[in-house]
Amino acid sequence: AFFASAARGATVLQELADLSTQITHRELQAAAARTAMEGLQACEAKANFCVRLLVEALGQQPGPADVSEDAAWTLNKLLQKFAVARAWALEANVEPAILRALSCHHTNGNLVLCSVWMMHALRGLAGIADIIRGSIANPRDFADSVAAAAVWVVYESRKEDEQVGADLPREVPEILRLVVQLLRSRPQSEDVVKASIFTIELLIRVDPHMMALLHQSGGVPLLLQAMRMAADLGETAEDLARVCATAIASVAHMTGAKDHRELVEQIGAPQALARIALGGRGTVAEEEAMLALGRLSGMEAVLQVMAQAPNARTSRHVIRGGLTALAELADEGSGDQEEVKRLPMVLHSLVEMKTAMDAPGAVLRCRRKCAVAMRAVIRGLAPHAGPGVLQELDRAMDVILDGLRADPVSDTEVSEALVEALGRAALLNTAWRSRLVELGAV
Repeated sequence: AFFASAARGATVLQELADLSTQITHRELQAAAARTAMEGLQACEAKANFCVRLLVEALGQQPGPADVSEDAAWTLNKLLQKFAVARAWALEANVEPAILRALSCHHTNGNLVLCSVWMMHALRGLAGIADIIRGSIANPRDFADSVAAAAVWVVYESRKEDEQVGADLPREVPEILRLVVQLLRSRPQSEDVVKASIFTIELLIRVDPHMMALLHQSGGVPLLLQAMRMAADLGETAEDLARVCATAIASVAHMTGAKDHRELVEQIGAPQALARIALGGRGTVAEEEAMLALGRLSGMEAVLQVMAQAPNARTSRHVIRGGLTALAELADEGSGDQEEVKRLPMVLHSLVEMKTAMDAPGAVLRCRRKCAVAMRAVIRGLAPHAGPGVLQELDRAMDVILDGLRADPVSDTEVSEALVEALGRAALLNTAWRSRLVELGAV
């Protein structure tokens, strides 16, 4: 009640200051304005004093961790909200206080997070870059928890920027270089590795300049190193494995990234991706690993891993990711003769999968993705092979027609994909148009 009353008093003083400009009686106007100004100045002075008090409590080391934690939490709330509080804190030398607190209380997660966010509030990404730079140059003064927290702030701030459509901050290229250096300097720290990989993946995802910079900085081998760590850690590193796979896929998929793909293959990425995919835990990371493997090593590698999937109950994500990769590769490889040569083998495997998935009591049912993959492969083969040329294509057409006759609408998405496959073949090759009419497709 006391604080609420005091706050109302400050509000009244502000209102009085505004109203005093409209008072016509000269003496009353002057007295009201003077009194309001004195009250507001007193409030400002006390607020400034409180900020200085908090800065002193934060930087007084050695000192009780709970005192520093409370000071860090309170200051962070104020600095995030009020520009004047940031100015007062800088006047009170808050930055050295933050660094002392980070050095002395690096095991206190809440204090570390609040302190790093304070640095961001004061100086933006330039302040965070200084913390990362210090973590590289003086590892004794900046614990793993501090270095990781600084990188996480980069990640969170960039995600917020993307949500509102903000441009890439000018500090980001330098920060990417620093994050790569940090990752190289602390490869055994799970906290640092996870924060760094998440941030790198976010920065390179849609920006080819950041991708090129990652390559120039020597960051690509570090992705593989982190992926191996994730594979070793198993289920506890599911998120890390997933993001590593996504980052590798981005590198492999980048337009004109042949050098990137070759480098990633040379350092053993396909083997690491296959290891994650075949983990047998039934996780999204396994699906992402299959997508990355397809972009990196092609259809044959995807089929090989799909064939090795542990069992139907735990291999759902492996099959899903593999089917998505096959569809993507078939669509992209329609003009690549080497990829076209592989399509019959792929189509044979897809037809076998479809038959197994359509069987009564089938445990694994990825029928929609299988239909989409078949559509993509047929679209790639039909211009090159008419009826009677490829046994695999002929059989696929028969299987599709038989399935549509027996059960045309139980799953509309499956039916639509398969009908479109027939239509594409008819459009791309007049021989197939005539043959499908003969078979009663119309």
